[in-house]
Formats: sequence, structure tokens, C-alpha cells
Amino acid sequence: PRRSAAEFASRRSLAEKPKLQQMVRLSNPDSAGIDEEVVYYEQYCTSVGTFKIGDFVYVQTEKDYPFIARIDQIWTDARGKAWFHGPWFIRPFEVEHSPTRTFFVREVLLSSVQDKNP
Repeated sequence: PRRSAAEFASRRSLAEKPKLQQMVRLSNPDSAGIDEEVVYYEQYCTSVGTFKIGDFVYVQTEKDYPFIARIDQIWTDARGKAWFHGPWFIRPFEVEHSPTRTFFVREVLLSSVQDKNP
């Protein structure tokens, strides 16, 4: 069956859906005794787009290629700077493997490295 554009006109687009609000306000567990408040989010809007928990993102580095990470937590610190925490993914050429092992063209591997990043 074919659908016309009129069928979709009455539906709300993703951009029109309301943004999720902050999840909870907690003191920062990584502050080591410093009384710094952070605000955790389920999603966070920036000038380059909206990021949600579970999203995969490219992180710019000094290397010729960006790193890939999954967002597990998003928060802003007391100064309003946004941060995220999550595991990194690596490409096959970054790990030692048998020469006969084949990979998909754009395959990435979950690493044990987790980090917080601005």
C-alpha cells in the first residue's frame, strides 16, 4: 500500500515532542569531598544536537580518526559545563588479533575502558 504525505501531516514530528526534564539532582560522587552539585539528565540539548542516554557519539581526538563512545550518564557540573560518561569502542586495527581473523568493514569492539568527557 502507498501512503500519502497527508497521512503523516497530522502526526507530531520528533522535533515537536517535549524534551525530557532532568532526572535527579545529586552531589557529585567523584568530587572527593568537595561540595560540588551536579545535575544529571536523560537527554541534553547542545548547539550541535540533542544527546540521550544510550546514544553513540564520535569524540574528536588528536588522532586522524574520532573515537566512538556510548553515553551512560550525562550531567552538568556547578559551572554549567556538560559531561558524559560511558564505555569506548575500538576498531580492529587497534587491538592485537590473529591475522586470519576477519571483521566487517565498519565493525567496532567494546573495550573495557570507560571515561568521563566534556
